[in-house]
Amino acid sequence: MEREDGGYRVNGRWKFGSGILHSQWVLANTVVHHDGKPETTAEGFPRILTVALPQHLVTTYPETWDVEGLRGSGSCDYSIDDTFISEKFCFSAPETGRQRGGDWYSLPVRTLVAPSHHGAALGLARRALEEITALAVDRTRMFTTSTIAQRGAFQRDLGRADAQYRSARLLAFDALRAPLAAAVEGAPAATISVLDVQSRLACAYVTDLAAEVVTFAYRAGGGSSLYTSSKLERCFRDIHAATQHGMVSDSAYEQAGQVRLGIRPTSLL
Repeated sequence: MEREDGGYRVNGRWKFGSGILHSQWVLANTVVHHDGKPETTAEGFPRILTVALPQHLVTTYPETWDVEGLRGSGSCDYSIDDTFISEKFCFSAPETGRQRGGDWYSLPVRTLVAPSHHGAALGLARRALEEITALAVDRTRMFTTSTIAQRGAFQRDLGRADAQYRSARLLAFDALRAPLAAAVEGAPAATISVLDVQSRLACAYVTDLAAEVVTFAYRAGGGSSLYTSSKLERCFRDIHAATQHGMVSDSAYEQAGQVRLGIRPTSLL
């Protein structure tokens, strides 16, 4: 985006426009340029503004969302071509204060969107546990007469997977309650920043645990899990697609380690 009087001229193409095909408004993160050169923050990061514009001003490319999992999210590419955006529809997510809503909306963007990441991962893990539990009661494996449910090894692994799911769920709720309580109490920005890093850490760990739970259920289902008609196959594809999201990448662990060491995080995501 390039500065102009009263706003910015925006050009670009983006990936992962989740939900864009049925939206009315689109948000896009853009790097600010001045006289053709990118601006930077005091920390040396590119200066990024988020622009909001009606969906009809955006070109979408549905054919680009040809992926392994999370197909229903419709997260296709989109572009904005030579469009002027008034400065009142441009904002810096880390710096812009709450305009309306409750205390939750005063929190950083990563904390704000964390529930959607937690919810998807935990939902897939729970569904996989439900599916394999029901399947195991009647299904036998090749060259055996006992059902899957009667095997001690399966019972042990199912109990462990259930513990993983439950602990992940508790961590998710804890990571959401803490920043909200801090916002209600008017905690200083430094405290909110640390909780934001911990919120992202929880997203990454919850997703990793959910992937382990789903993978266990998928493998325990045997050959039947291979078919696209299997709910376990769907859960397997979707959770492993979810692990590729930038919000839950390995840098979440790195940032959490930096904060614990008293080091300022070295990346934006």
